Order: sequence, then structure tokens, then C-alpha cells
Amino acid sequence: MSDAIELEKLGHPSVVVATTQFEAIAKAMSSHFGLPNARTLVLPHPFGGTDPAMLMNWADAAVDDAIALLTGRR
Repeated sequence: MSDAIELEKLGHPSVVVATTQFEAIAKAMSSHFGLPNARTLVLPHPFGGTDPAMLMNWADAAVDDAIALLTGRR
């Protein structure tokens, strides 16, 4: 989170990817580091141990959201 916030401060759009398990932590960290509305893409938990085909489905489903976050359309 802190790296994404530093990139944002330099004018580089950034998106943090977090799973549902870590969403609250990501929000708390973004507030702590001075960017409470940091662009965060939340995906299902867990990544580890999840079938690769399911991970690809999650990634495919998240593409439009990631683009929207980066372009300010969300």
C-alpha cells in the first residue's frame, strides 16, 4: 500500500490488489499513509491454494474494474 501511495503522490496512477481478507487492512493503511481513497481492487480470498483456472476467472472478471480505477471512471 505504501508503495502505491508514493507512486500516486508522484503522479503515477496505481492500484493495490487486495483480497477480501485484507480489505480492511488496506483501507486502514491507505488512511494512515495519507491517501484514504487509494485505488484498491478487492478480489476473493485466498489466492494460495486456489485452482489456477479459478484465479484466471477472477483476474478476467477484474480487468474492467482495474481499468476503471486507473482511468478515474470508478
